[in-house]
Amino acid sequence: MPGSAERIRQAFAHQAPDRTPLFELFQPYQPIHWEICGRTVGTDMAMAWDARADGIAWEELIEAEAQACFLIAKYFELDMVMPNPATPRDAPRPVKTGPQRWTYRSTDHREHLTITMGEAEKVRNPGEMNAILRRSVERQRRAVELSYGRMPELAISETEYGERSETPAAWYCGSAGSKHQFWALLLFTPDAVWALFYEAFNLLEESAGARAQATFETISIRK
Repeated sequence: MPGSAERIRQAFAHQAPDRTPLFELFQPYQPIHWEICGRTVGTDMAMAWDARADGIAWEELIEAEAQACFLIAKYFELDMVMPNPATPRDAPRPVKTGPQRWTYRSTDHREHLTITMGEAEKVRNPGEMNAILRRSVERQRRAVELSYGRMPELAISETEYGERSETPAAWYCGSAGSKHQFWALLLFTPDAVWALFYEAFNLLEESAGARAQATFETISIRK
């Protein structure tokens, strides 16, 4: 019986393997994986952020991430595996600022990212999802308005809805003066609402926007 490497080689050579090679992208930090991998810093994002804030060694974090990916691949008998990007060794450490809230600041204090995990509303039927998403977004937008004291120069775009990494999402952007821009992304998982709020100070809007999107892409992929 051929192994995975031979099965893949035969498929790419347009030969007939014993079965179609299996390949699946591993989306980390999904509660459905906890029964397979256990609940660790490699499978639970809140635990990972707590650990990083507490000073976990980079090697220990990467080992947990790799172990989770391996166990999923083994469980589903995948033939091909594409590892997710590892957490960079020099990635800034978050600071825990609440029970389910973490903040990152760049070394030059020109970028600021706040991540908040809130409890998700229970969805009794699929038709409720849109209303639940919009209620969550409105609560977050009101919090932003209140935090800036409804200053005259505050401007917020319309909210857009869609998906990020196959997860329901909503996003908007705005500014509080010419030198302070912000972007917000909300991700809706079955057990939580993740609110990411990126702020840029004294950066060109185009550059700040690109950095915000790159930050959101990294986190939503690893969500």
